[in-house]
Amino acid sequence: MDKSGQNTLKNNHHYLHRTLLNLFFLLTFLLSIAINLVEYYQILKFKVIIPIDIVILLIIFIGAFALNRQLSRQIAIENKLRKSKALLKGIIDGSNDFIAALDLDYRFIVFNRSYKDEFNRIFGKEIALGMSIKDALAHLPEEQKKAVDIWQRSLNGEEFIVISKFGDKKLDQLPYEITCSSIRDDRGNLIGASHIVRNIQKRVETEKAILTANEKLTLAYQALKTHDEGVSLLNQMDALLQTCSTVNEALELTVSYCKKLLPFTGGIIYLTHSSGNYLVSSAHWDATKNNKEIFSTDQCWALRQGKTYRFFNKENNIRCKHYITDDQLQLCFCVPLLAQNDNIGLLYIEIKKASCQTKEQLTEIADSHELIINNLAGLIALSIANIRLKDTLRIRSIRDPLTKLYNRAYLNESLEREIHRAERSKTRLAIMMIDIDHFKNINDKFGHQTGDLVLQTIGNLLLKQVRKSDIACRYGGEEFLLMFYDFSLKDAVERAEQIRKKISRIKLNFSDKIIHSITASFGIAMYREHGEDMEKLIRASDQALYESKKMGRDKVTVFQKQS
Repeated sequence: MDKSGQNTLKNNHHYLHRTLLNLFFLLTFLLSIAINLVEYYQILKFKVIIPIDIVILLIIFIGAFALNRQLSRQIAIENKLRKSKALLKGIIDGSNDFIAALDLDYRFIVFNRSYKDEFNRIFGKEIALGMSIKDALAHLPEEQKKAVDIWQRSLNGEEFIVISKFGDKKLDQLPYEITCSSIRDDRGNLIGASHIVRNIQKRVETEKAILTANEKLTLAYQALKTHDEGVSLLNQMDALLQTCSTVNEALELTVSYCKKLLPFTGGIIYLTHSSGNYLVSSAHWDATKNNKEIFSTDQCWALRQGKTYRFFNKENNIRCKHYITDDQLQLCFCVPLLAQNDNIGLLYIEIKKASCQTKEQLTEIADSHELIINNLAGLIALSIANIRLKDTLRIRSIRDPLTKLYNRAYLNESLEREIHRAERSKTRLAIMMIDIDHFKNINDKFGHQTGDLVLQTIGNLLLKQVRKSDIACRYGGEEFLLMFYDFSLKDAVERAEQIRKKISRIKLNFSDKIIHSITASFGIAMYREHGEDMEKLIRASDQALYESKKMGRDKVTVFQKQS
């Protein structure tokens, strides 16, 4: 009700009050006249005056007082009620929430200004008291059905809270929280329903932001936990890699730990060939078959740049040429295995894409694990480099660098062991001492480089004449010693003759000079027959060699005990 209506109602109440008082005084006046007439009649008839007017007047005044008091009380009550209604309307109109009520015929019986304005804003319809909400939303059938369904539940007596979206579908519909209550009279009969509607767009955005923040916090915690677990596994892996004695052993260990460290990936470990020109696939786990087994160093962007290269798709990156298909690539890393300024190989890792993962999620996974992948590559490279260095040092400690044959230190250690083995197994052993004839003349005539070439050539020849169970050793200078395990004297002599003939057929071309007529002298001693320890066997073979020299060189001589 507007202000003018309230003033009109108030004036009507005051007019009624004045009218009743005037009527009362008129009745009092008429009653007074009636009393005077009665008194006059008494005087005429009975000659006596009865003071009845005093009594009646007293009664009238008492009644007037009571009536006035009752009317004043009623007016006060009505004023309080009017003030309460005005206060309640002010509270409703001043609320930021949208408040409305319908009767059982779906007609508006009350609504505040916020509800009216919001209704007009989202539905484009001006509402009025007594209007049906069905008529108000007749131009929007879908919105009408949605709103009427909620009101219907309320008008059936349900009390509930519901969240629903309203508005133009072409734009972003806004979410509203609707608190639905029933309206009942003094007897408890249902007469309508009320809705308190609140725009919760900001709350939804805040909740969404909180949810996003929680997800990021969870991911950060998970990343930290994964990182800690990764560091722990890397430390374990590092400790075990230090105990590996071969490259293959290190690769097997690496593959097993990669499956633990990066269970959502597949990968390949490539090792650089000794020539340094190409890489060879040496180990893998759960990787696709889209990579070459062998490729040159210039076919990988990571090797070209000397740093990690990440590839996701052809639109954003250039793929490496060792990837042999044009299919859409999964997100992958190429990490150079660098150690001691040397290119050991390449670690290729691809992240398996699940159907539920987006590009952003894959990128986030890659970002959070890139440090672990780089550290992993560093451990692999350092481990392989150390193993190769150990192999090099070990080879240098037991091999002659010029001829690649075992050196004398290795012979002293191994020959004694082989003699004990032959003794336990009751097996024969042959020792063959070889000396290049006139080697000093070759050095003097052709130079030391030519002499080294001769030693290398004969060393390669001797390596081809021994089995894995045998020993080929450069004994010193131009002397060589061969040990043949489980060899008879006849076998030893035949093998010595074969080697002697092959040496005599050697022809070398060095600096346009032809070197030929190279010969060697041989001395043979047999375990047990010519000695039972290393020192005696070597001395016996050396004496037999001396005999070959005395007899004109280029000969094979078996040790003969002097009688």
